[in-house]
Amino acid sequence: MIDGQTVLVIKGRVKNRDKTNSDTAVNYCLFTFKNIPNVGGVKVVKKIDGKNANVSGFPIVVKNSAGEPVATQTTGTKTGDNTYTATITGLPVYDSNGEKIVYTIDEGELTGDLANYYKASDAQTTTLVANKTITTVNGAADGAALVVENKTPVKLNVNKVFQNTWMMAHNGFALPMEDATIALYKKGADDSVWTYVGTATTDASGTAEFTGIEREYDYAAIEVSSPMSSMFPYQNGAWKDFLPDPAPTTLTDLSSYNVLTVQSAALIALGSNGSYNIGQTGTGDNMSVTPLVNANHWVQFDITKWLDKTNANHVHNQTMPVGEDDKEVLDGCVFSLYYYV
Repeated sequence: MIDGQTVLVIKGRVKNRDKTNSDTAVNYCLFTFKNIPNVGGVKVVKKIDGKNANVSGFPIVVKNSAGEPVATQTTGTKTGDNTYTATITGLPVYDSNGEKIVYTIDEGELTGDLANYYKASDAQTTTLVANKTITTVNGAADGAALVVENKTPVKLNVNKVFQNTWMMAHNGFALPMEDATIALYKKGADDSVWTYVGTATTDASGTAEFTGIEREYDYAAIEVSSPMSSMFPYQNGAWKDFLPDPAPTTLTDLSSYNVLTVQSAALIALGSNGSYNIGQTGTGDNMSVTPLVNANHWVQFDITKWLDKTNANHVHNQTMPVGEDDKEVLDGCVFSLYYYV
């Protein structure tokens, strides 16, 4: 029996007499009556980046079967077991029909400094146990722990350089490229489509920064535009296309673009407040970073002007070969170069 506040548990004995109403018992049972409060509670652990949280104040919300919030409690200070938890009690276990209520445990809106974190775990559903505060789903001994996890976002850096391809052949020098526009795309592990995240512009050091990045995705940095029309995307010895401007909402094929990628595993492995250079290999003193490269198209013409010393009028008969000893090289000649449109 349930009245909304208590669960009535009935135990007892029944004594039956024979038809003569004698004291001879045919069977005998005893009954007792006990009221158990129709309330229970939940204790939820907060984790950040897979570890016990070291920040308090996260709002934990409990919703009923209809999806309506029925209680909110913020995570408190560290407890003796080195965890930050929120405990919510006084929740009805059964509804008026005697059925267990299914609750949803989730996180509320994060504001202020807490907005620097993002939620990284799914909402959990659970029933309660009367007169107990549970710490696992349905209060089962082998049930999943009631945990809400957050993660700290990372910062992604993209390095951009310009190479004069003629000079590169001589000195291998590249210049940081300012005011280039880079677009960032993300893709889940099981996705085939890259989704647009945003754009950033390189600074004087040739670096574009993307902040507030979630770790669970693969990312691709793609060039949208360069500050000069003669600076073309160039990657692995091949000329590439600029991304259309404005950048498309989704992409499936990146092969024609100037692009660098990073997989989620590298970002998940970072510590809190991590920063990652897309295109980096190695760590510490052994780290190197592959930049997005722009270069200029070029061709070199080697022209020699000479006189035919065997001809008094210095008019060369082009049908007759002239030996190198019979050529008089002329310096200081000026040429005009035209291109055909």
